Amino acid sequence: MVYLNTTLRVGFMPIIPYVKLEADGSVWGEVASKLGNISESIGLKLDLTLVWTLPEDMKWGTRLPNGSWEGMVGMGANGLVDIIHGPNPRAVFLDNEYDPSSNFAYEDLYVMATIPSKYLPQSVSFNIFDVETGIALLCILVLSTLLGMTARKIESIFEAKNVSFWSAEIIMGYGKTITQEGTRVIGGGTANQVLFGSWMIASFFFMNFVTTSLKSGLLIQLPYPRFETMADISTKPDVKPMMAHIIATVFKATPTETYQKLIEQLERHQSYTNPRDMFTPEIWQEMAGGKAVLFATQKMAESCLPSLCPTLGAYAYALKERPYQMQLLWYFVRTVPKEIQDAINIRTDWLNEHKTRWYTDYKTIAQNRYFCYLRKEARAQVSDYEALNVGQFSPFILLYLVCSGAAILSFVAERVWYRIQTGNIHLKRIQTANAKRRRRRAGTQVFI
Repeated sequence: MVYLNTTLRVGFMPIIPYVKLEADGSVWGEVASKLGNISESIGLKLDLTLVWTLPEDMKWGTRLPNGSWEGMVGMGANGLVDIIHGPNPRAVFLDNEYDPSSNFAYEDLYVMATIPSKYLPQSVSFNIFDVETGIALLCILVLSTLLGMTARKIESIFEAKNVSFWSAEIIMGYGKTITQEGTRVIGGGTANQVLFGSWMIASFFFMNFVTTSLKSGLLIQLPYPRFETMADISTKPDVKPMMAHIIATVFKATPTETYQKLIEQLERHQSYTNPRDMFTPEIWQEMAGGKAVLFATQKMAESCLPSLCPTLGAYAYALKERPYQMQLLWYFVRTVPKEIQDAINIRTDWLNEHKTRWYTDYKTIAQNRYFCYLRKEARAQVSDYEALNVGQFSPFILLYLVCSGAAILSFVAERVWYRIQTGNIHLKRIQTANAKRRRRRAGTQVFI
């Protein structure tokens, strides 16, 4: 099973859609290409990640003289592991949490590689929908509709009383001006728009906070896609052909003379186990002699390096930014003969020198399978625009509460002021009527 994980960023609003695709590698390649074209045209940021599981009979590592396999560094269910293949496969966990009595299962090992879009097929359109963003937009639509209806209803009530809704002027400090009749507030229409607009802006920020919190799994643990393991798909008869088809399709290209030379040297090298042993005969047959495998591995190495250089200075930065690709590089270096390493400027001693540092730096990143790493990555992206973290109070909520409270208080203040004004007017009318009556009585009195 293949999962395509993309990250699209629109302003400060994250969109993190997950697309689950079946066996046909060309499909996700076309989708990725389309995503890349769209992102370039509208200026979005695109990160493309391909994830797949290792078939049980895939041998990754170097065959030792005793017939066992010295495996690459992998990321398993319990952290970074050093995989030992052979009749009794086992894993040496580097986080000191490994129980020696437990058996290592191949389904605990995953391989992740980032493939640049330039290596993928072109064309085809697709439809993609982000559920969390859709929910947020729907909530914003409903909220804005209700706010609009409420504001219009309030305004109609005041219009019936010949009083405009001017509470925003109290909050904004504009003051108030009452006509001689004492029943009409000047400038109320604009103030109403200001209040409604500020309320809508606050609501948008609040819904954006809810959306980002949902995406980061902080408020509600949404069902993020779970990467299927061999235990899940071992009963499917098309697993091996599917893997072969994906690898062969994704890296479908004619190797250059350099790649062809490497392939020939690799196949002729006597001290290295034939690469055909890495796959079953069925898979090998579909992979056209294994050339796609080496080509794919080389492309994987290139995908996380700015360039292949003699000093390997680019390795440090690339591996620091993309720790999940370390294992691919390790596999590539450990399985290529020494003379081929020298030919392409790959120095094993440099990699060995930094091996311990890699273990230390990335031990805490790879925990609880890869989907946890992706969720941590999503949380890191969300923190860029101040989404809610555990134990913190979001400024979005504060803004929403302040604006909502101001709207409510201003409404109450206006009603109180309106009652005071109408009460004063009524009192003045009573006083005026009493004065008139007194004057009339005084004018009709007869003095003898």
